[in-house]
This record gives sequence, C-alpha cells and structure tokens, in this order.
Amino acid sequence: MRIGIPKDVKKHEHRVALVPNVISELTRAGYEVLVERGAGIDAGFADDCRRTGASLSTDAAEVFGASDMIVEVKEPQAGERVKICSHTFTSRRTLIKCTTY
Repeated sequence: MRIGIPKDVKKHEHRVALVPNVISELTRAGYEVLVERGAGIDAGFADDCRRTGASLSTDAAEVFGASDMIVEVKEPQAGERVKICSHTFTSRRTLIKCTTY
C-alpha cells in the first residue's frame, strides 16, 4: 500500500500530516510512503526522505494519483478535491484527515 502525504495548501496551515519518525515506522512496516516536496518545511522538517525510507515527489498530482491512501492535516481544498475525484473512479482511494487537539 502506498501512503501519500501532499503539502497542505489550506491558508495559514503550517503542520504536516505525518512527521519523519512516523514515516520511518510505516516504511519499516512495509508501507510505501510518497511525500510531496516541501510538505514538512513549514513545520520544521527538511525534505530528507532518504533517512525515512519515503520517496519524494515534486508534484501534488503524482502524490494524489499514485497513492492508495492520502493523509492530510485539514480537509481537502477545492483543487485537491478535483485530484481526489479524478482518481477515485479507477481504483479505491482513502483520505485520512489528521486532527490535533
């Protein structure tokens, strides 16, 4: 299963859905993780995917199109809903929204 982590595009949102240590745990458990370049920069995490085992993508459309599951901090924005819907007819997709308290 490939888990996609796009850069959150909601205005004033600076968090990232999964931090590097969680990504490392997922890849060690056998999951593939695809992270959009810059997804963690605003939260203080560099684009150093080599140490986590994740792959880095330069394109949000690739993250949405190539992933079986998308993990985001906030609800999908208008442009992202189009990306999600355009791929849901060809295969089953899951969107997980992370909520912090």
